[in-house]
Amino acid sequence: MNKRLILVSNRVSLPGSPVRAGGLEVVLSPIINKVPTVWFGWSGNISNEINLKTETKNNTDYVVIDLSQEEYNDYYNGFANQVVWPLFHYRNDLTEFKRFELQAYYRVNLKFANEIIKLIKEDDIIWVHDYHLIPLGCILRQKGIKNRIGYFLHIPFPVAEVVEMMPSHKEVIDCLLEYDVLGFQTEKDVDNFYGYCDSHKMTNLSIVQAFPVSIDLNHFQKMNGKSLINIPDKKIIIGVDRLDYTKGLLRKTKAFELFYENNPDWHNKVNYIQIAPPSRTHIDEYKSLSRNLSALIGEINSKHGDISGNVVRYTNKLYTRSNLAKIYRDSHVGLVTPLRDGMNLVAKEYVAAQRSVDPGVLILSQFAGSADELKSALIVNPYDVGEVASSIRQALTMSLEERRERHELNMEALKANCGDNWSEQFLKLL
Repeated sequence: MNKRLILVSNRVSLPGSPVRAGGLEVVLSPIINKVPTVWFGWSGNISNEINLKTETKNNTDYVVIDLSQEEYNDYYNGFANQVVWPLFHYRNDLTEFKRFELQAYYRVNLKFANEIIKLIKEDDIIWVHDYHLIPLGCILRQKGIKNRIGYFLHIPFPVAEVVEMMPSHKEVIDCLLEYDVLGFQTEKDVDNFYGYCDSHKMTNLSIVQAFPVSIDLNHFQKMNGKSLINIPDKKIIIGVDRLDYTKGLLRKTKAFELFYENNPDWHNKVNYIQIAPPSRTHIDEYKSLSRNLSALIGEINSKHGDISGNVVRYTNKLYTRSNLAKIYRDSHVGLVTPLRDGMNLVAKEYVAAQRSVDPGVLILSQFAGSADELKSALIVNPYDVGEVASSIRQALTMSLEERRERHELNMEALKANCGDNWSEQFLKLL
């Protein structure tokens, strides 16, 4: 692709910024290393001034803007993360709609559009990312931008009946029809989008397709950080998730507890390690999850731990991808059981990190987008604590022959869709 690419996302990390939770930088880095790019988004800073900052690395200009405290509260913590995020993850019970927050959602998208217009050249193509910026293409069109504009939704798109629970849903979803190419994670998301359009008699002229987000397989396999697990003579179950209610952290911790109680032959032979970096700490539901998860793990350890150590080890520390690769490689079971997830790259990275001669076993939620590709994982219903507990035992007792066979099949799936394949396919249509 010879044209310049303008990427737009809610948050942009400037070169050299500390590592943080979230995978957008990871999945887009292969394409921006090949294409002249401007990447625009929020700096992460709070200011009442419109502070623009630009830094350049290689062939990418990173352009960031601050949000005011009110914009952060109402756009980011408000409509984006207390309406769209829970609803699109089928947690309509956690939605909290306020009309002024919807107005702030549009207002910040307008703020982004006003600055992006100053950057656009005639032949640029524009690629907007994720649920924070659904209206952006519509606003750019209203302001006369004729460039090709694409949109990719990284989270699930739910069935029509769920979308309809969002006040002003048609006004918001109508904005998606202004994009030339619409990308979703899975075919199920595509079907749900078409189902919504059909139920509301919306004429869609966009190209709509699934582009499952992938990882740079070769690059990740070469990563080998510090050995951080020092628990000799025990099997290790690893979970790595943002501290988010969509990740099923309480249920999978209860599943481990049930496994441990039902299998005394595994006492003092296995440890469960859960890494859960915090996010959106100003939202009450996240504060509550943090308290409840800490309390649950404390109860399990007080019941089953002894002077030799805890059976569940829990940290909120954020690790580098290189160190995570080593942690995955040193573990025996990857426990990835979100209640709903657009893709979940942890599942793919866990598979990629394994040694083919002695691989670990992936336990994967049927409601993660990656389950469509990693069909040789142990696929489970994350709402069924008993099933997950049984799968933990199955994984720990699985023969080497079966582990190798499952790993080989999952690796074939990763190789079929790795690196920048998903983004290249999207940009070819754009």
